Amino acid sequence: MENINPDDYDHIYQINYAYLMIKILEPYIKFMLKSDGSELEIYHLNYKANQHNKPQLINIKQYILFIQYDFPEIIQATKHFIEKEIEEEENEALEFSTKIYPNGPNRIKIKPPEMSQEEYDKKIKYYDGEYKTEKIGSKIYTSKNYKEISEYEKKISSLQVKITNLNKINELNITNNSKIKDIIEFLDILKNYYIFE
Repeated sequence: MENINPDDYDHIYQINYAYLMIKILEPYIKFMLKSDGSELEIYHLNYKANQHNKPQLINIKQYILFIQYDFPEIIQATKHFIEKEIEEEENEALEFSTKIYPNGPNRIKIKPPEMSQEEYDKKIKYYDGEYKTEKIGSKIYTSKNYKEISEYEKKISSLQVKITNLNKINELNITNNSKIKDIIEFLDILKNYYIFE
């Protein structure tokens, strides 16, 4: 869910919005039409009372409770988990920086004695990145002015994008599912107009 950016979908149109919500809810809810097309069936994939982890058929009232109560909690819990992951990454980066710069930042780097050279090189590459190299003919040149983005920076950026996506999904849910009549209309669109694959 956190990898989905609602801005990538033209969700102003109801069918596109339905497609987007089906994708967002995919880990939790599955919508199906009865074979005769007469009724929309809603399955909760992680139903609380479900002992066998099988999809549980739920009614409209249970879906409304899920989308207005459980789903916002899932979004917040996922955000909290990602924020903790960012905090842990930042703390580890600070701890490593403190170890390699014992005389303060922007001083000479020193490999901590308890750390192997292999581990030290790996962490330097992870946190600092590498200088960009370019092969011209048979020679490889290293740029002293340009570093590749480090894996650490990429990870932090990726986690921050996930938080942004979750905020957008939460806003979308508030906008489109805060009124019961809007939820009923969404389910009606799924039943009567959405083409299930």
